[in-house]
Amino acid sequence: MGIDVNVRAAKPRDIPELIRLYNGVNEINDYPGVIFNHSYFRHFIGSREKIILVAESGSSVIGALSAEFLSYAKYTYLNHAVISKKNMNNGIGNLLFREIESKTKKRGYNIIVSEAYDWNKKIQEFLEHRGYAESGKTILYIKKL
Repeated sequence: MGIDVNVRAAKPRDIPELIRLYNGVNEINDYPGVIFNHSYFRHFIGSREKIILVAESGSSVIGALSAEFLSYAKYTYLNHAVISKKNMNNGIGNLLFREIESKTKKRGYNIIVSEAYDWNKKIQEFLEHRGYAESGKTILYIKKL
């Protein structure tokens, strides 16, 4: 990685950049039913059970990961991870995942759950490279009303 990157918990001042970043990726991924707006991000920031990690270079947010710590089940659920197109393949995803894995361990949890669209081979390969395995246990059902 040729750039200086800091990973930290998101702050309210990051919300405009998070909206830009997530909605740029949403044009590609079309997350069903998810509207990435101020309210969505505010829901995570400052919560004890939820977090958005940001990867910043200088004053720019170049990647982010949102997750929920599910205390009743003792695992972390990864909601979304995004990296700016310009910074893909620079190790930003690995930095974000290392940080969420560290935070998960500190809570005493030993499982992280994530989902990937069947057509998104790139994220599937990334997850497998990081040691994640397809569970084969769930099928996601969606009904659009």
